[in-house]
Amino acid sequence: MTADWDESRDERTRRQVFVHGLHTTSTTAEVARHVERACGLRPVDVFLPRREDGTLTGYGFVELPSVAEADQLVASGLPPLLGRSLSVKPRRPRDHQGRV
Repeated sequence: MTADWDESRDERTRRQVFVHGLHTTSTTAEVARHVERACGLRPVDVFLPRREDGTLTGYGFVELPSVAEADQLVASGLPPLLGRSLSVKPRRPRDHQGRV
């Protein structure tokens, strides 16, 4: 059995989903609450990347406790948040040069 700290990058990536269409004022707490209310799933972590100027990029990554829960979120999708339609997809791993 693999300890949490010894989890492979691939295993962790499979527990994460890509959420696109987020409003640039969205917060990690809002996204986590939205996932929990809409799907009954409690995220382990939410990451919202920022541009160099500090504004949000409009997408983020939601990490769930298990691959099954990540698959459930992808299958069910999410309703709009802050008036924006959201697209939910599995997170794709990057190669060693940072490309998808």
